[in-house]
Amino acid sequence: MFISKSISRFLPSQHNFTFETNIERLKRPNAPATEEPTCPDVGGAALITSPPQVSSFSSDTIEASFKIKCSDGKIFKSLQDAKKNLQMGTESSVEFKFLQSGSFTWSLSRTGSKFYSYILRRGDVIMQLHARSPESTIPNCSLHIGSISCHSNPIQIYKDWKRTMEFIGFHFMYEKVSRIDICADVAVNISELDIYNDNKRICRSTNVDVKSQDYKKTGIVIAPGGDVHFRAYSKDLEMLKKQATEKIEFFYDLWSLPVLTPVTRFEYQLRGDAIKEIFGKDCNTIEEIIYSIGPAWEYLTIEWLRFTEHEFDRKNKHHSRAETSTFWKMIQDIPDTKFKAKR
Repeated sequence: MFISKSISRFLPSQHNFTFETNIERLKRPNAPATEEPTCPDVGGAALITSPPQVSSFSSDTIEASFKIKCSDGKIFKSLQDAKKNLQMGTESSVEFKFLQSGSFTWSLSRTGSKFYSYILRRGDVIMQLHARSPESTIPNCSLHIGSISCHSNPIQIYKDWKRTMEFIGFHFMYEKVSRIDICADVAVNISELDIYNDNKRICRSTNVDVKSQDYKKTGIVIAPGGDVHFRAYSKDLEMLKKQATEKIEFFYDLWSLPVLTPVTRFEYQLRGDAIKEIFGKDCNTIEEIIYSIGPAWEYLTIEWLRFTEHEFDRKNKHHSRAETSTFWKMIQDIPDTKFKAKR
């Protein structure tokens, strides 16, 4: 399944990417409005009675793997020596620079991970490296761009990182995005949303997990653990529960809302084959993926999951004729509002 239209309107002029299109029912952004078919009204309407404020739309986490060739053998020797010295002490990390000038300062961890010997952090950007050959079947570099960076300027962060790595002496031979989270934050209390009724939800997955706290429903997860999964949850409560002071300050400033204003996050996480199926086989780099999240969002909110205005008769398969809820139509249209993804 591929996104249904060219992504050229989401790209800067120097790009001319186009992808295969086989979801013909996906609406084009400026297509004339058509009346949706309706089904018998067998339940109440959605709870929202006035349009809430859409506060942001962006990628939220992105991860990619790379195969890189190092032209300077001293680079990994420097990493090895720094890590060895660190492990002789009690500190969990140490500052590390690949070059005395012209490169970022990273925080090098004293331990590695399953596939990588070196973990380096810079804010919520995490790079992992291994000295193995780029000819190996396992990539020797990975990059994780976290939530705050994704809501700031992920494309520039990615470009600056890649340019610096090339300046240091690394040559990129392969790149593949392995995870992308796409989210919209809406200034509405999740308790006001009618998202828990099975007969108002049409989805490609029937695996649904309802979250609760203090006997109150606080969110929903659909297809947990799948290559595509959806979450709707109270973002303000999540940050407060984690005491994420930095994120609270950052997001409320981004949203231009008073602190503690209820905000619900609608989030899709895509992994593995789902990325190739939704974005297209020729869309591989972080830059290409982020520029494509608008059309991907349309597919995910129209074809993969939607909520209906009224209950429908699931037994008699009337769901295809059920009218999409007014609130969910707003969610579907977010990429075409002034809230464009951060690039």
